[in-house]
Amino acid sequence: MTQTDTATAVKPDVRDQILTNPSAVLEDTELMAALIAADDGLRGGNVIDLRGLAIARLEDRLARLETTHQTVISAAYDNVSTTSQVHRAILAMIAPLQLEAFLDCLGSDVADILRAASIRILVEGRMPMEHPVLVPVGTGDITRYIDSWRSGRPVPVALRRVPEKMPRLHDESRGPVASEALFRLELGDTAPPALLAIGSADADQYLPGHATDLLTLFGRCCERTLRGLIG
Repeated sequence: MTQTDTATAVKPDVRDQILTNPSAVLEDTELMAALIAADDGLRGGNVIDLRGLAIARLEDRLARLETTHQTVISAAYDNVSTTSQVHRAILAMIAPLQLEAFLDCLGSDVADILRAASIRILVEGRMPMEHPVLVPVGTGDITRYIDSWRSGRPVPVALRRVPEKMPRLHDESRGPVASEALFRLELGDTAPPALLAIGSADADQYLPGHATDLLTLFGRCCERTLRGLIG
């Protein structure tokens, strides 16, 4: 096919657009792939196009890099968002000057900020007061509740899906709790053992592989605030 024949095979308006803006063709990956494929067909099946193979590999590598880039950006955004969320929850939690107001705040404002379905404080033995956030449990129940899933090994912090056979200690008025974050509270030598339990309706919100630094920060602030209010 001569150059004249090729030119007449392309519609004049399409040809004019290509000649006017050839860079648009080069930037269109699907169009370039079609042109390369057509070129391969003209050469026959016995000719190996190393350039085409290299381009295909580079395109695949670029696609993987773009996916990784988006994943890193998404993870960084989630980390910043979660950090800001915890900081706001801490500021709300430390504002009340009375124990009842503190517990009210935990069950409402703080739960809303953390998007938690439930926030509970489990207390063994005598409780400082009656309140929906405070859950009385028997002696040794806290250790069994937080440690049993790790063969009895003591752990200060635990993230996990809520075990089916464990006692239902969360407030499920907002819906079922599927995962939970647990933090041991050290409230002083004379205070009973206590445990902060944050529940989520999302089964993947709190998992063992997740970082616990922000939960530890929140738990320590809760612990120190409680010490001051009941001390």
